[in-house]
Amino acid sequence: MKRLIASALLALSSIAFAATTVPPTMLNPAGSASGQVIKSTGPGTAPAWGNVTATSLAAQAANTVVANATSSSATPTAFAMPSCSTSTSALTYTSNAGFTCSSAMAPLASPTFTGTVTAPTFKAAAMAHVKANNTSGQSIPNNAYTAVTGWATVFDANSNFNASTGVFTAPATAYYRISCQLLWGTLTVSSSNVLAAGLFIGASGTPDSAGYAPAAASTSSNVVVENATLSLASGNTVTCKAFQNSGSAATLSTSAPQVQISIDQLP
Repeated sequence: MKRLIASALLALSSIAFAATTVPPTMLNPAGSASGQVIKSTGPGTAPAWGNVTATSLAAQAANTVVANATSSSATPTAFAMPSCSTSTSALTYTSNAGFTCSSAMAPLASPTFTGTVTAPTFKAAAMAHVKANNTSGQSIPNNAYTAVTGWATVFDANSNFNASTGVFTAPATAYYRISCQLLWGTLTVSSSNVLAAGLFIGASGTPDSAGYAPAAASTSSNVVVENATLSLASGNTVTCKAFQNSGSAATLSTSAPQVQISIDQLP
């Protein structure tokens, strides 16, 4: 009997000893950081302060996320994700509701391109370049500047010259080099008479620039040339006008290219 009692006491002592292998200890909060908890460090060591990481969370069901899908602050819970794996499905999130699956998405067709890709070309605005002759034999009245009309265009690079009216329209604000040459037929005049070629901007009654020459009875000397560089705003018009004060109307020469005009826009 004594042996049985001794054996029982020995067994109880072993159990009690095993249960208190790691005695509980008091954790000093001074060694912790805000937000930490007391965590087990395993069966062989004392617990300690630590952070709860994602790997420390309990196992969750497949295809779930830990989230708060409500409209206010709340404890996060395991949120079951919808099945959204087809080619026409898309996972969407709705505030205060969570994740849902939209299954009516139209797949984007594969784009097919069979053409040739070329680099874009940039063309600077064409600059004005004009040359025109006049063989119309236009009659110029006495003592009045008269627009020379009825020109024959040799070239007009930017379509800025109206050959019928003789009006040039500036395509851009810039400097323009303009030359107008006029030749009259035979005139009977005195030495006090003059011939002139005037460049008029707009409809002003006086020329912006003009060239003068004394008139003479000889056909070969009845010529005047006006060369000028004009500062024109976009849309300004320029007209070459003829002037003579022989006392009666006089006609311009019909010989080409004795009556001519040239206009060049400067860069």
